[in-house]
Amino acid sequence: MFSKAVFLGGGVMAIISGLIGNVLVEGLGMSATAPFDVAILAMLAGGALVASTWPENYGKEGLGSVANQFKAAVGAIAGGEEGRPGLYRKLMGSGKAQKYIQLSTVGVSTMLCPVLPLWYVGRKIARWPC
Repeated sequence: MFSKAVFLGGGVMAIISGLIGNVLVEGLGMSATAPFDVAILAMLAGGALVASTWPENYGKEGLGSVANQFKAAVGAIAGGEEGRPGLYRKLMGSGKAQKYIQLSTVGVSTMLCPVLPLWYVGRKIARWPC
């Protein structure tokens, strides 16, 4: 199921979106922002489809109000529920991993930008990449 979602949702839809964007800009002579305007319409249509057909999951029946549901969620994250350990350590580990990924990305890009002028010497560039 995941492979179908990645293939159809990511790959095929990206190709179709690119083709539609190319037809709008090159074929119909519209502005360069026309594909994004059409994407807004597609997003609104998808949102309407989801809102009308998605069966909502309301969680446990006995929790009552939204405030009680949030209290139960905070309790499950902090201290666990029904004998299971809390999710706090897992969430913090995931946050730390994300932090290091972001730091490495920003670090590489900031260290690479001063080197790029040396690489571009003698080449014609339309716009400076950094």
